[in-house]
Amino acid sequence: MVTPADLDGHGLAVFHHVKQRSKPLTASPLYSDLQRIYANMADENFVKTGIAKVEELVWKELKWRNKSASDDELKAGFKSYYAPAKAQHFDVSRKEANTNKGVLTEILEAVEKAHGFGPVSYAWGTSGKAFLANLKARRPFKDYGASKDHGDNTHRVQWFIICRYLFDGVADAAKFYEETAYWTCDLTVGMETRTIYLWDMLCDNASNTTGWTKTKAKGLNPIYVMDLLRSDDYPLLSAFVRYRRMKDMMSDANKPTLTEKRFRKYTEYGAMVKTLDRAALRFKGQSFASLSEKEQDKLAKFLGKHGFLDA
Repeated sequence: MVTPADLDGHGLAVFHHVKQRSKPLTASPLYSDLQRIYANMADENFVKTGIAKVEELVWKELKWRNKSASDDELKAGFKSYYAPAKAQHFDVSRKEANTNKGVLTEILEAVEKAHGFGPVSYAWGTSGKAFLANLKARRPFKDYGASKDHGDNTHRVQWFIICRYLFDGVADAAKFYEETAYWTCDLTVGMETRTIYLWDMLCDNASNTTGWTKTKAKGLNPIYVMDLLRSDDYPLLSAFVRYRRMKDMMSDANKPTLTEKRFRKYTEYGAMVKTLDRAALRFKGQSFASLSEKEQDKLAKFLGKHGFLDA
């Protein structure tokens, strides 16, 4: 057993408790590299350097796409398009012609492809089993089921930093991403003992997994990374991230909720209303609550069968 205290500092004591069945992580040929990921992502300056690189690449891509614009015009135009006020009318602004659309996605995908990752997966509250399968397939994911403070691209940013600064030029660096799905340890937080994965330690190191606060975990915690992404230190990224957050908030505010009776029925799937609503909007073009009961059952069973819900 380990406790949150064992995770303190860069002593990495926790790694001596991580196992795959009876095999200790210390016996893995990837052990030292996984240690490096842990130690560096827990370092504030390392993470900030990585995010600064993303900001720099966003700026370079914007300049390339807008060759005729001056720097001041370009910055003003980008911030105007991604103004939070516009997100309040996101259905309209999404259709607006925009030379700068997809800049962050393009930057992240370029690094992912260069380091052996598969195609991007789109997750809506994916079940634990499906989530682990995603990691084992080396697929980065846009986490639509994440909270606004977590962000949907935050784990991709974490792995951009890891690949760019620890494994630059290593074509199969995605193997470290995959490994996070295989190793576990039993962690005691207060009176509770839970099984956590190496993924939780390296990428989701938070109060609901390891018991750590975001301030302590630094880049191992997605909420800490998200706080940096929307800080004024990175004006282009923060404009984009704040816009996306407002857009999602408006989207959720405009969606009808399920009746209490229907919600109780679908808690059998371990699903949140948001998960079902987003899937209904994507596949049916309307909210989950507006579907007939027959259509609701059919969609929920389909999502459960394919690993999107805990059926």
